[in-house]
Amino acid sequence: MEKIYAFDLDGTLTAPRQPIDAHFNMMLVAFAKQNPVYLVTGSHRSKIEAQLPAETIDACAGMFAC
Repeated sequence: MEKIYAFDLDGTLTAPRQPIDAHFNMMLVAFAKQNPVYLVTGSHRSKIEAQLPAETIDACAGMFAC
């Protein structure tokens, strides 16, 4: 069975509606390049793009946004 990793955005990867911490972002990108990571949030894609750099979003296998 393959493992996948799903991470909530607001309050988990970032403070609510705030950009991700640069050091934590580097760790997340490195992890996502080696593991299937999905972003999960109740926000719209535009809010995700405001909080995460394009490199981070691109490193993820996918996202589920409301």
